[in-house]
Amino acid sequence: MTIIEKLNNGQYEIGDLENYLSIGNAIVFYNTMHEIIDKKITDPSIVQALINISGRRE
Repeated sequence: MTIIEKLNNGQYEIGDLENYLSIGNAIVFYNTMHEIIDKKITDPSIVQALINISGRRE
C-alpha cells in the first residue's frame, strides 16, 4: 500500500504523519498536509513539525 493510499484510508499514526512531512516528495507532503487540515490534527508533535518546516521555508 502506498503512502497516499494509507492517508486516503486513514491507516496511519501520528508518527507516520511526521515522517511523511519530512520525506521530501511534494505529492506526499501535499496529501499529508491535506489530511492534517481535514482531520484538524493538533497533536503537539505535528504542530512542532509544521513550525520547523515553516522556519525552513521562511
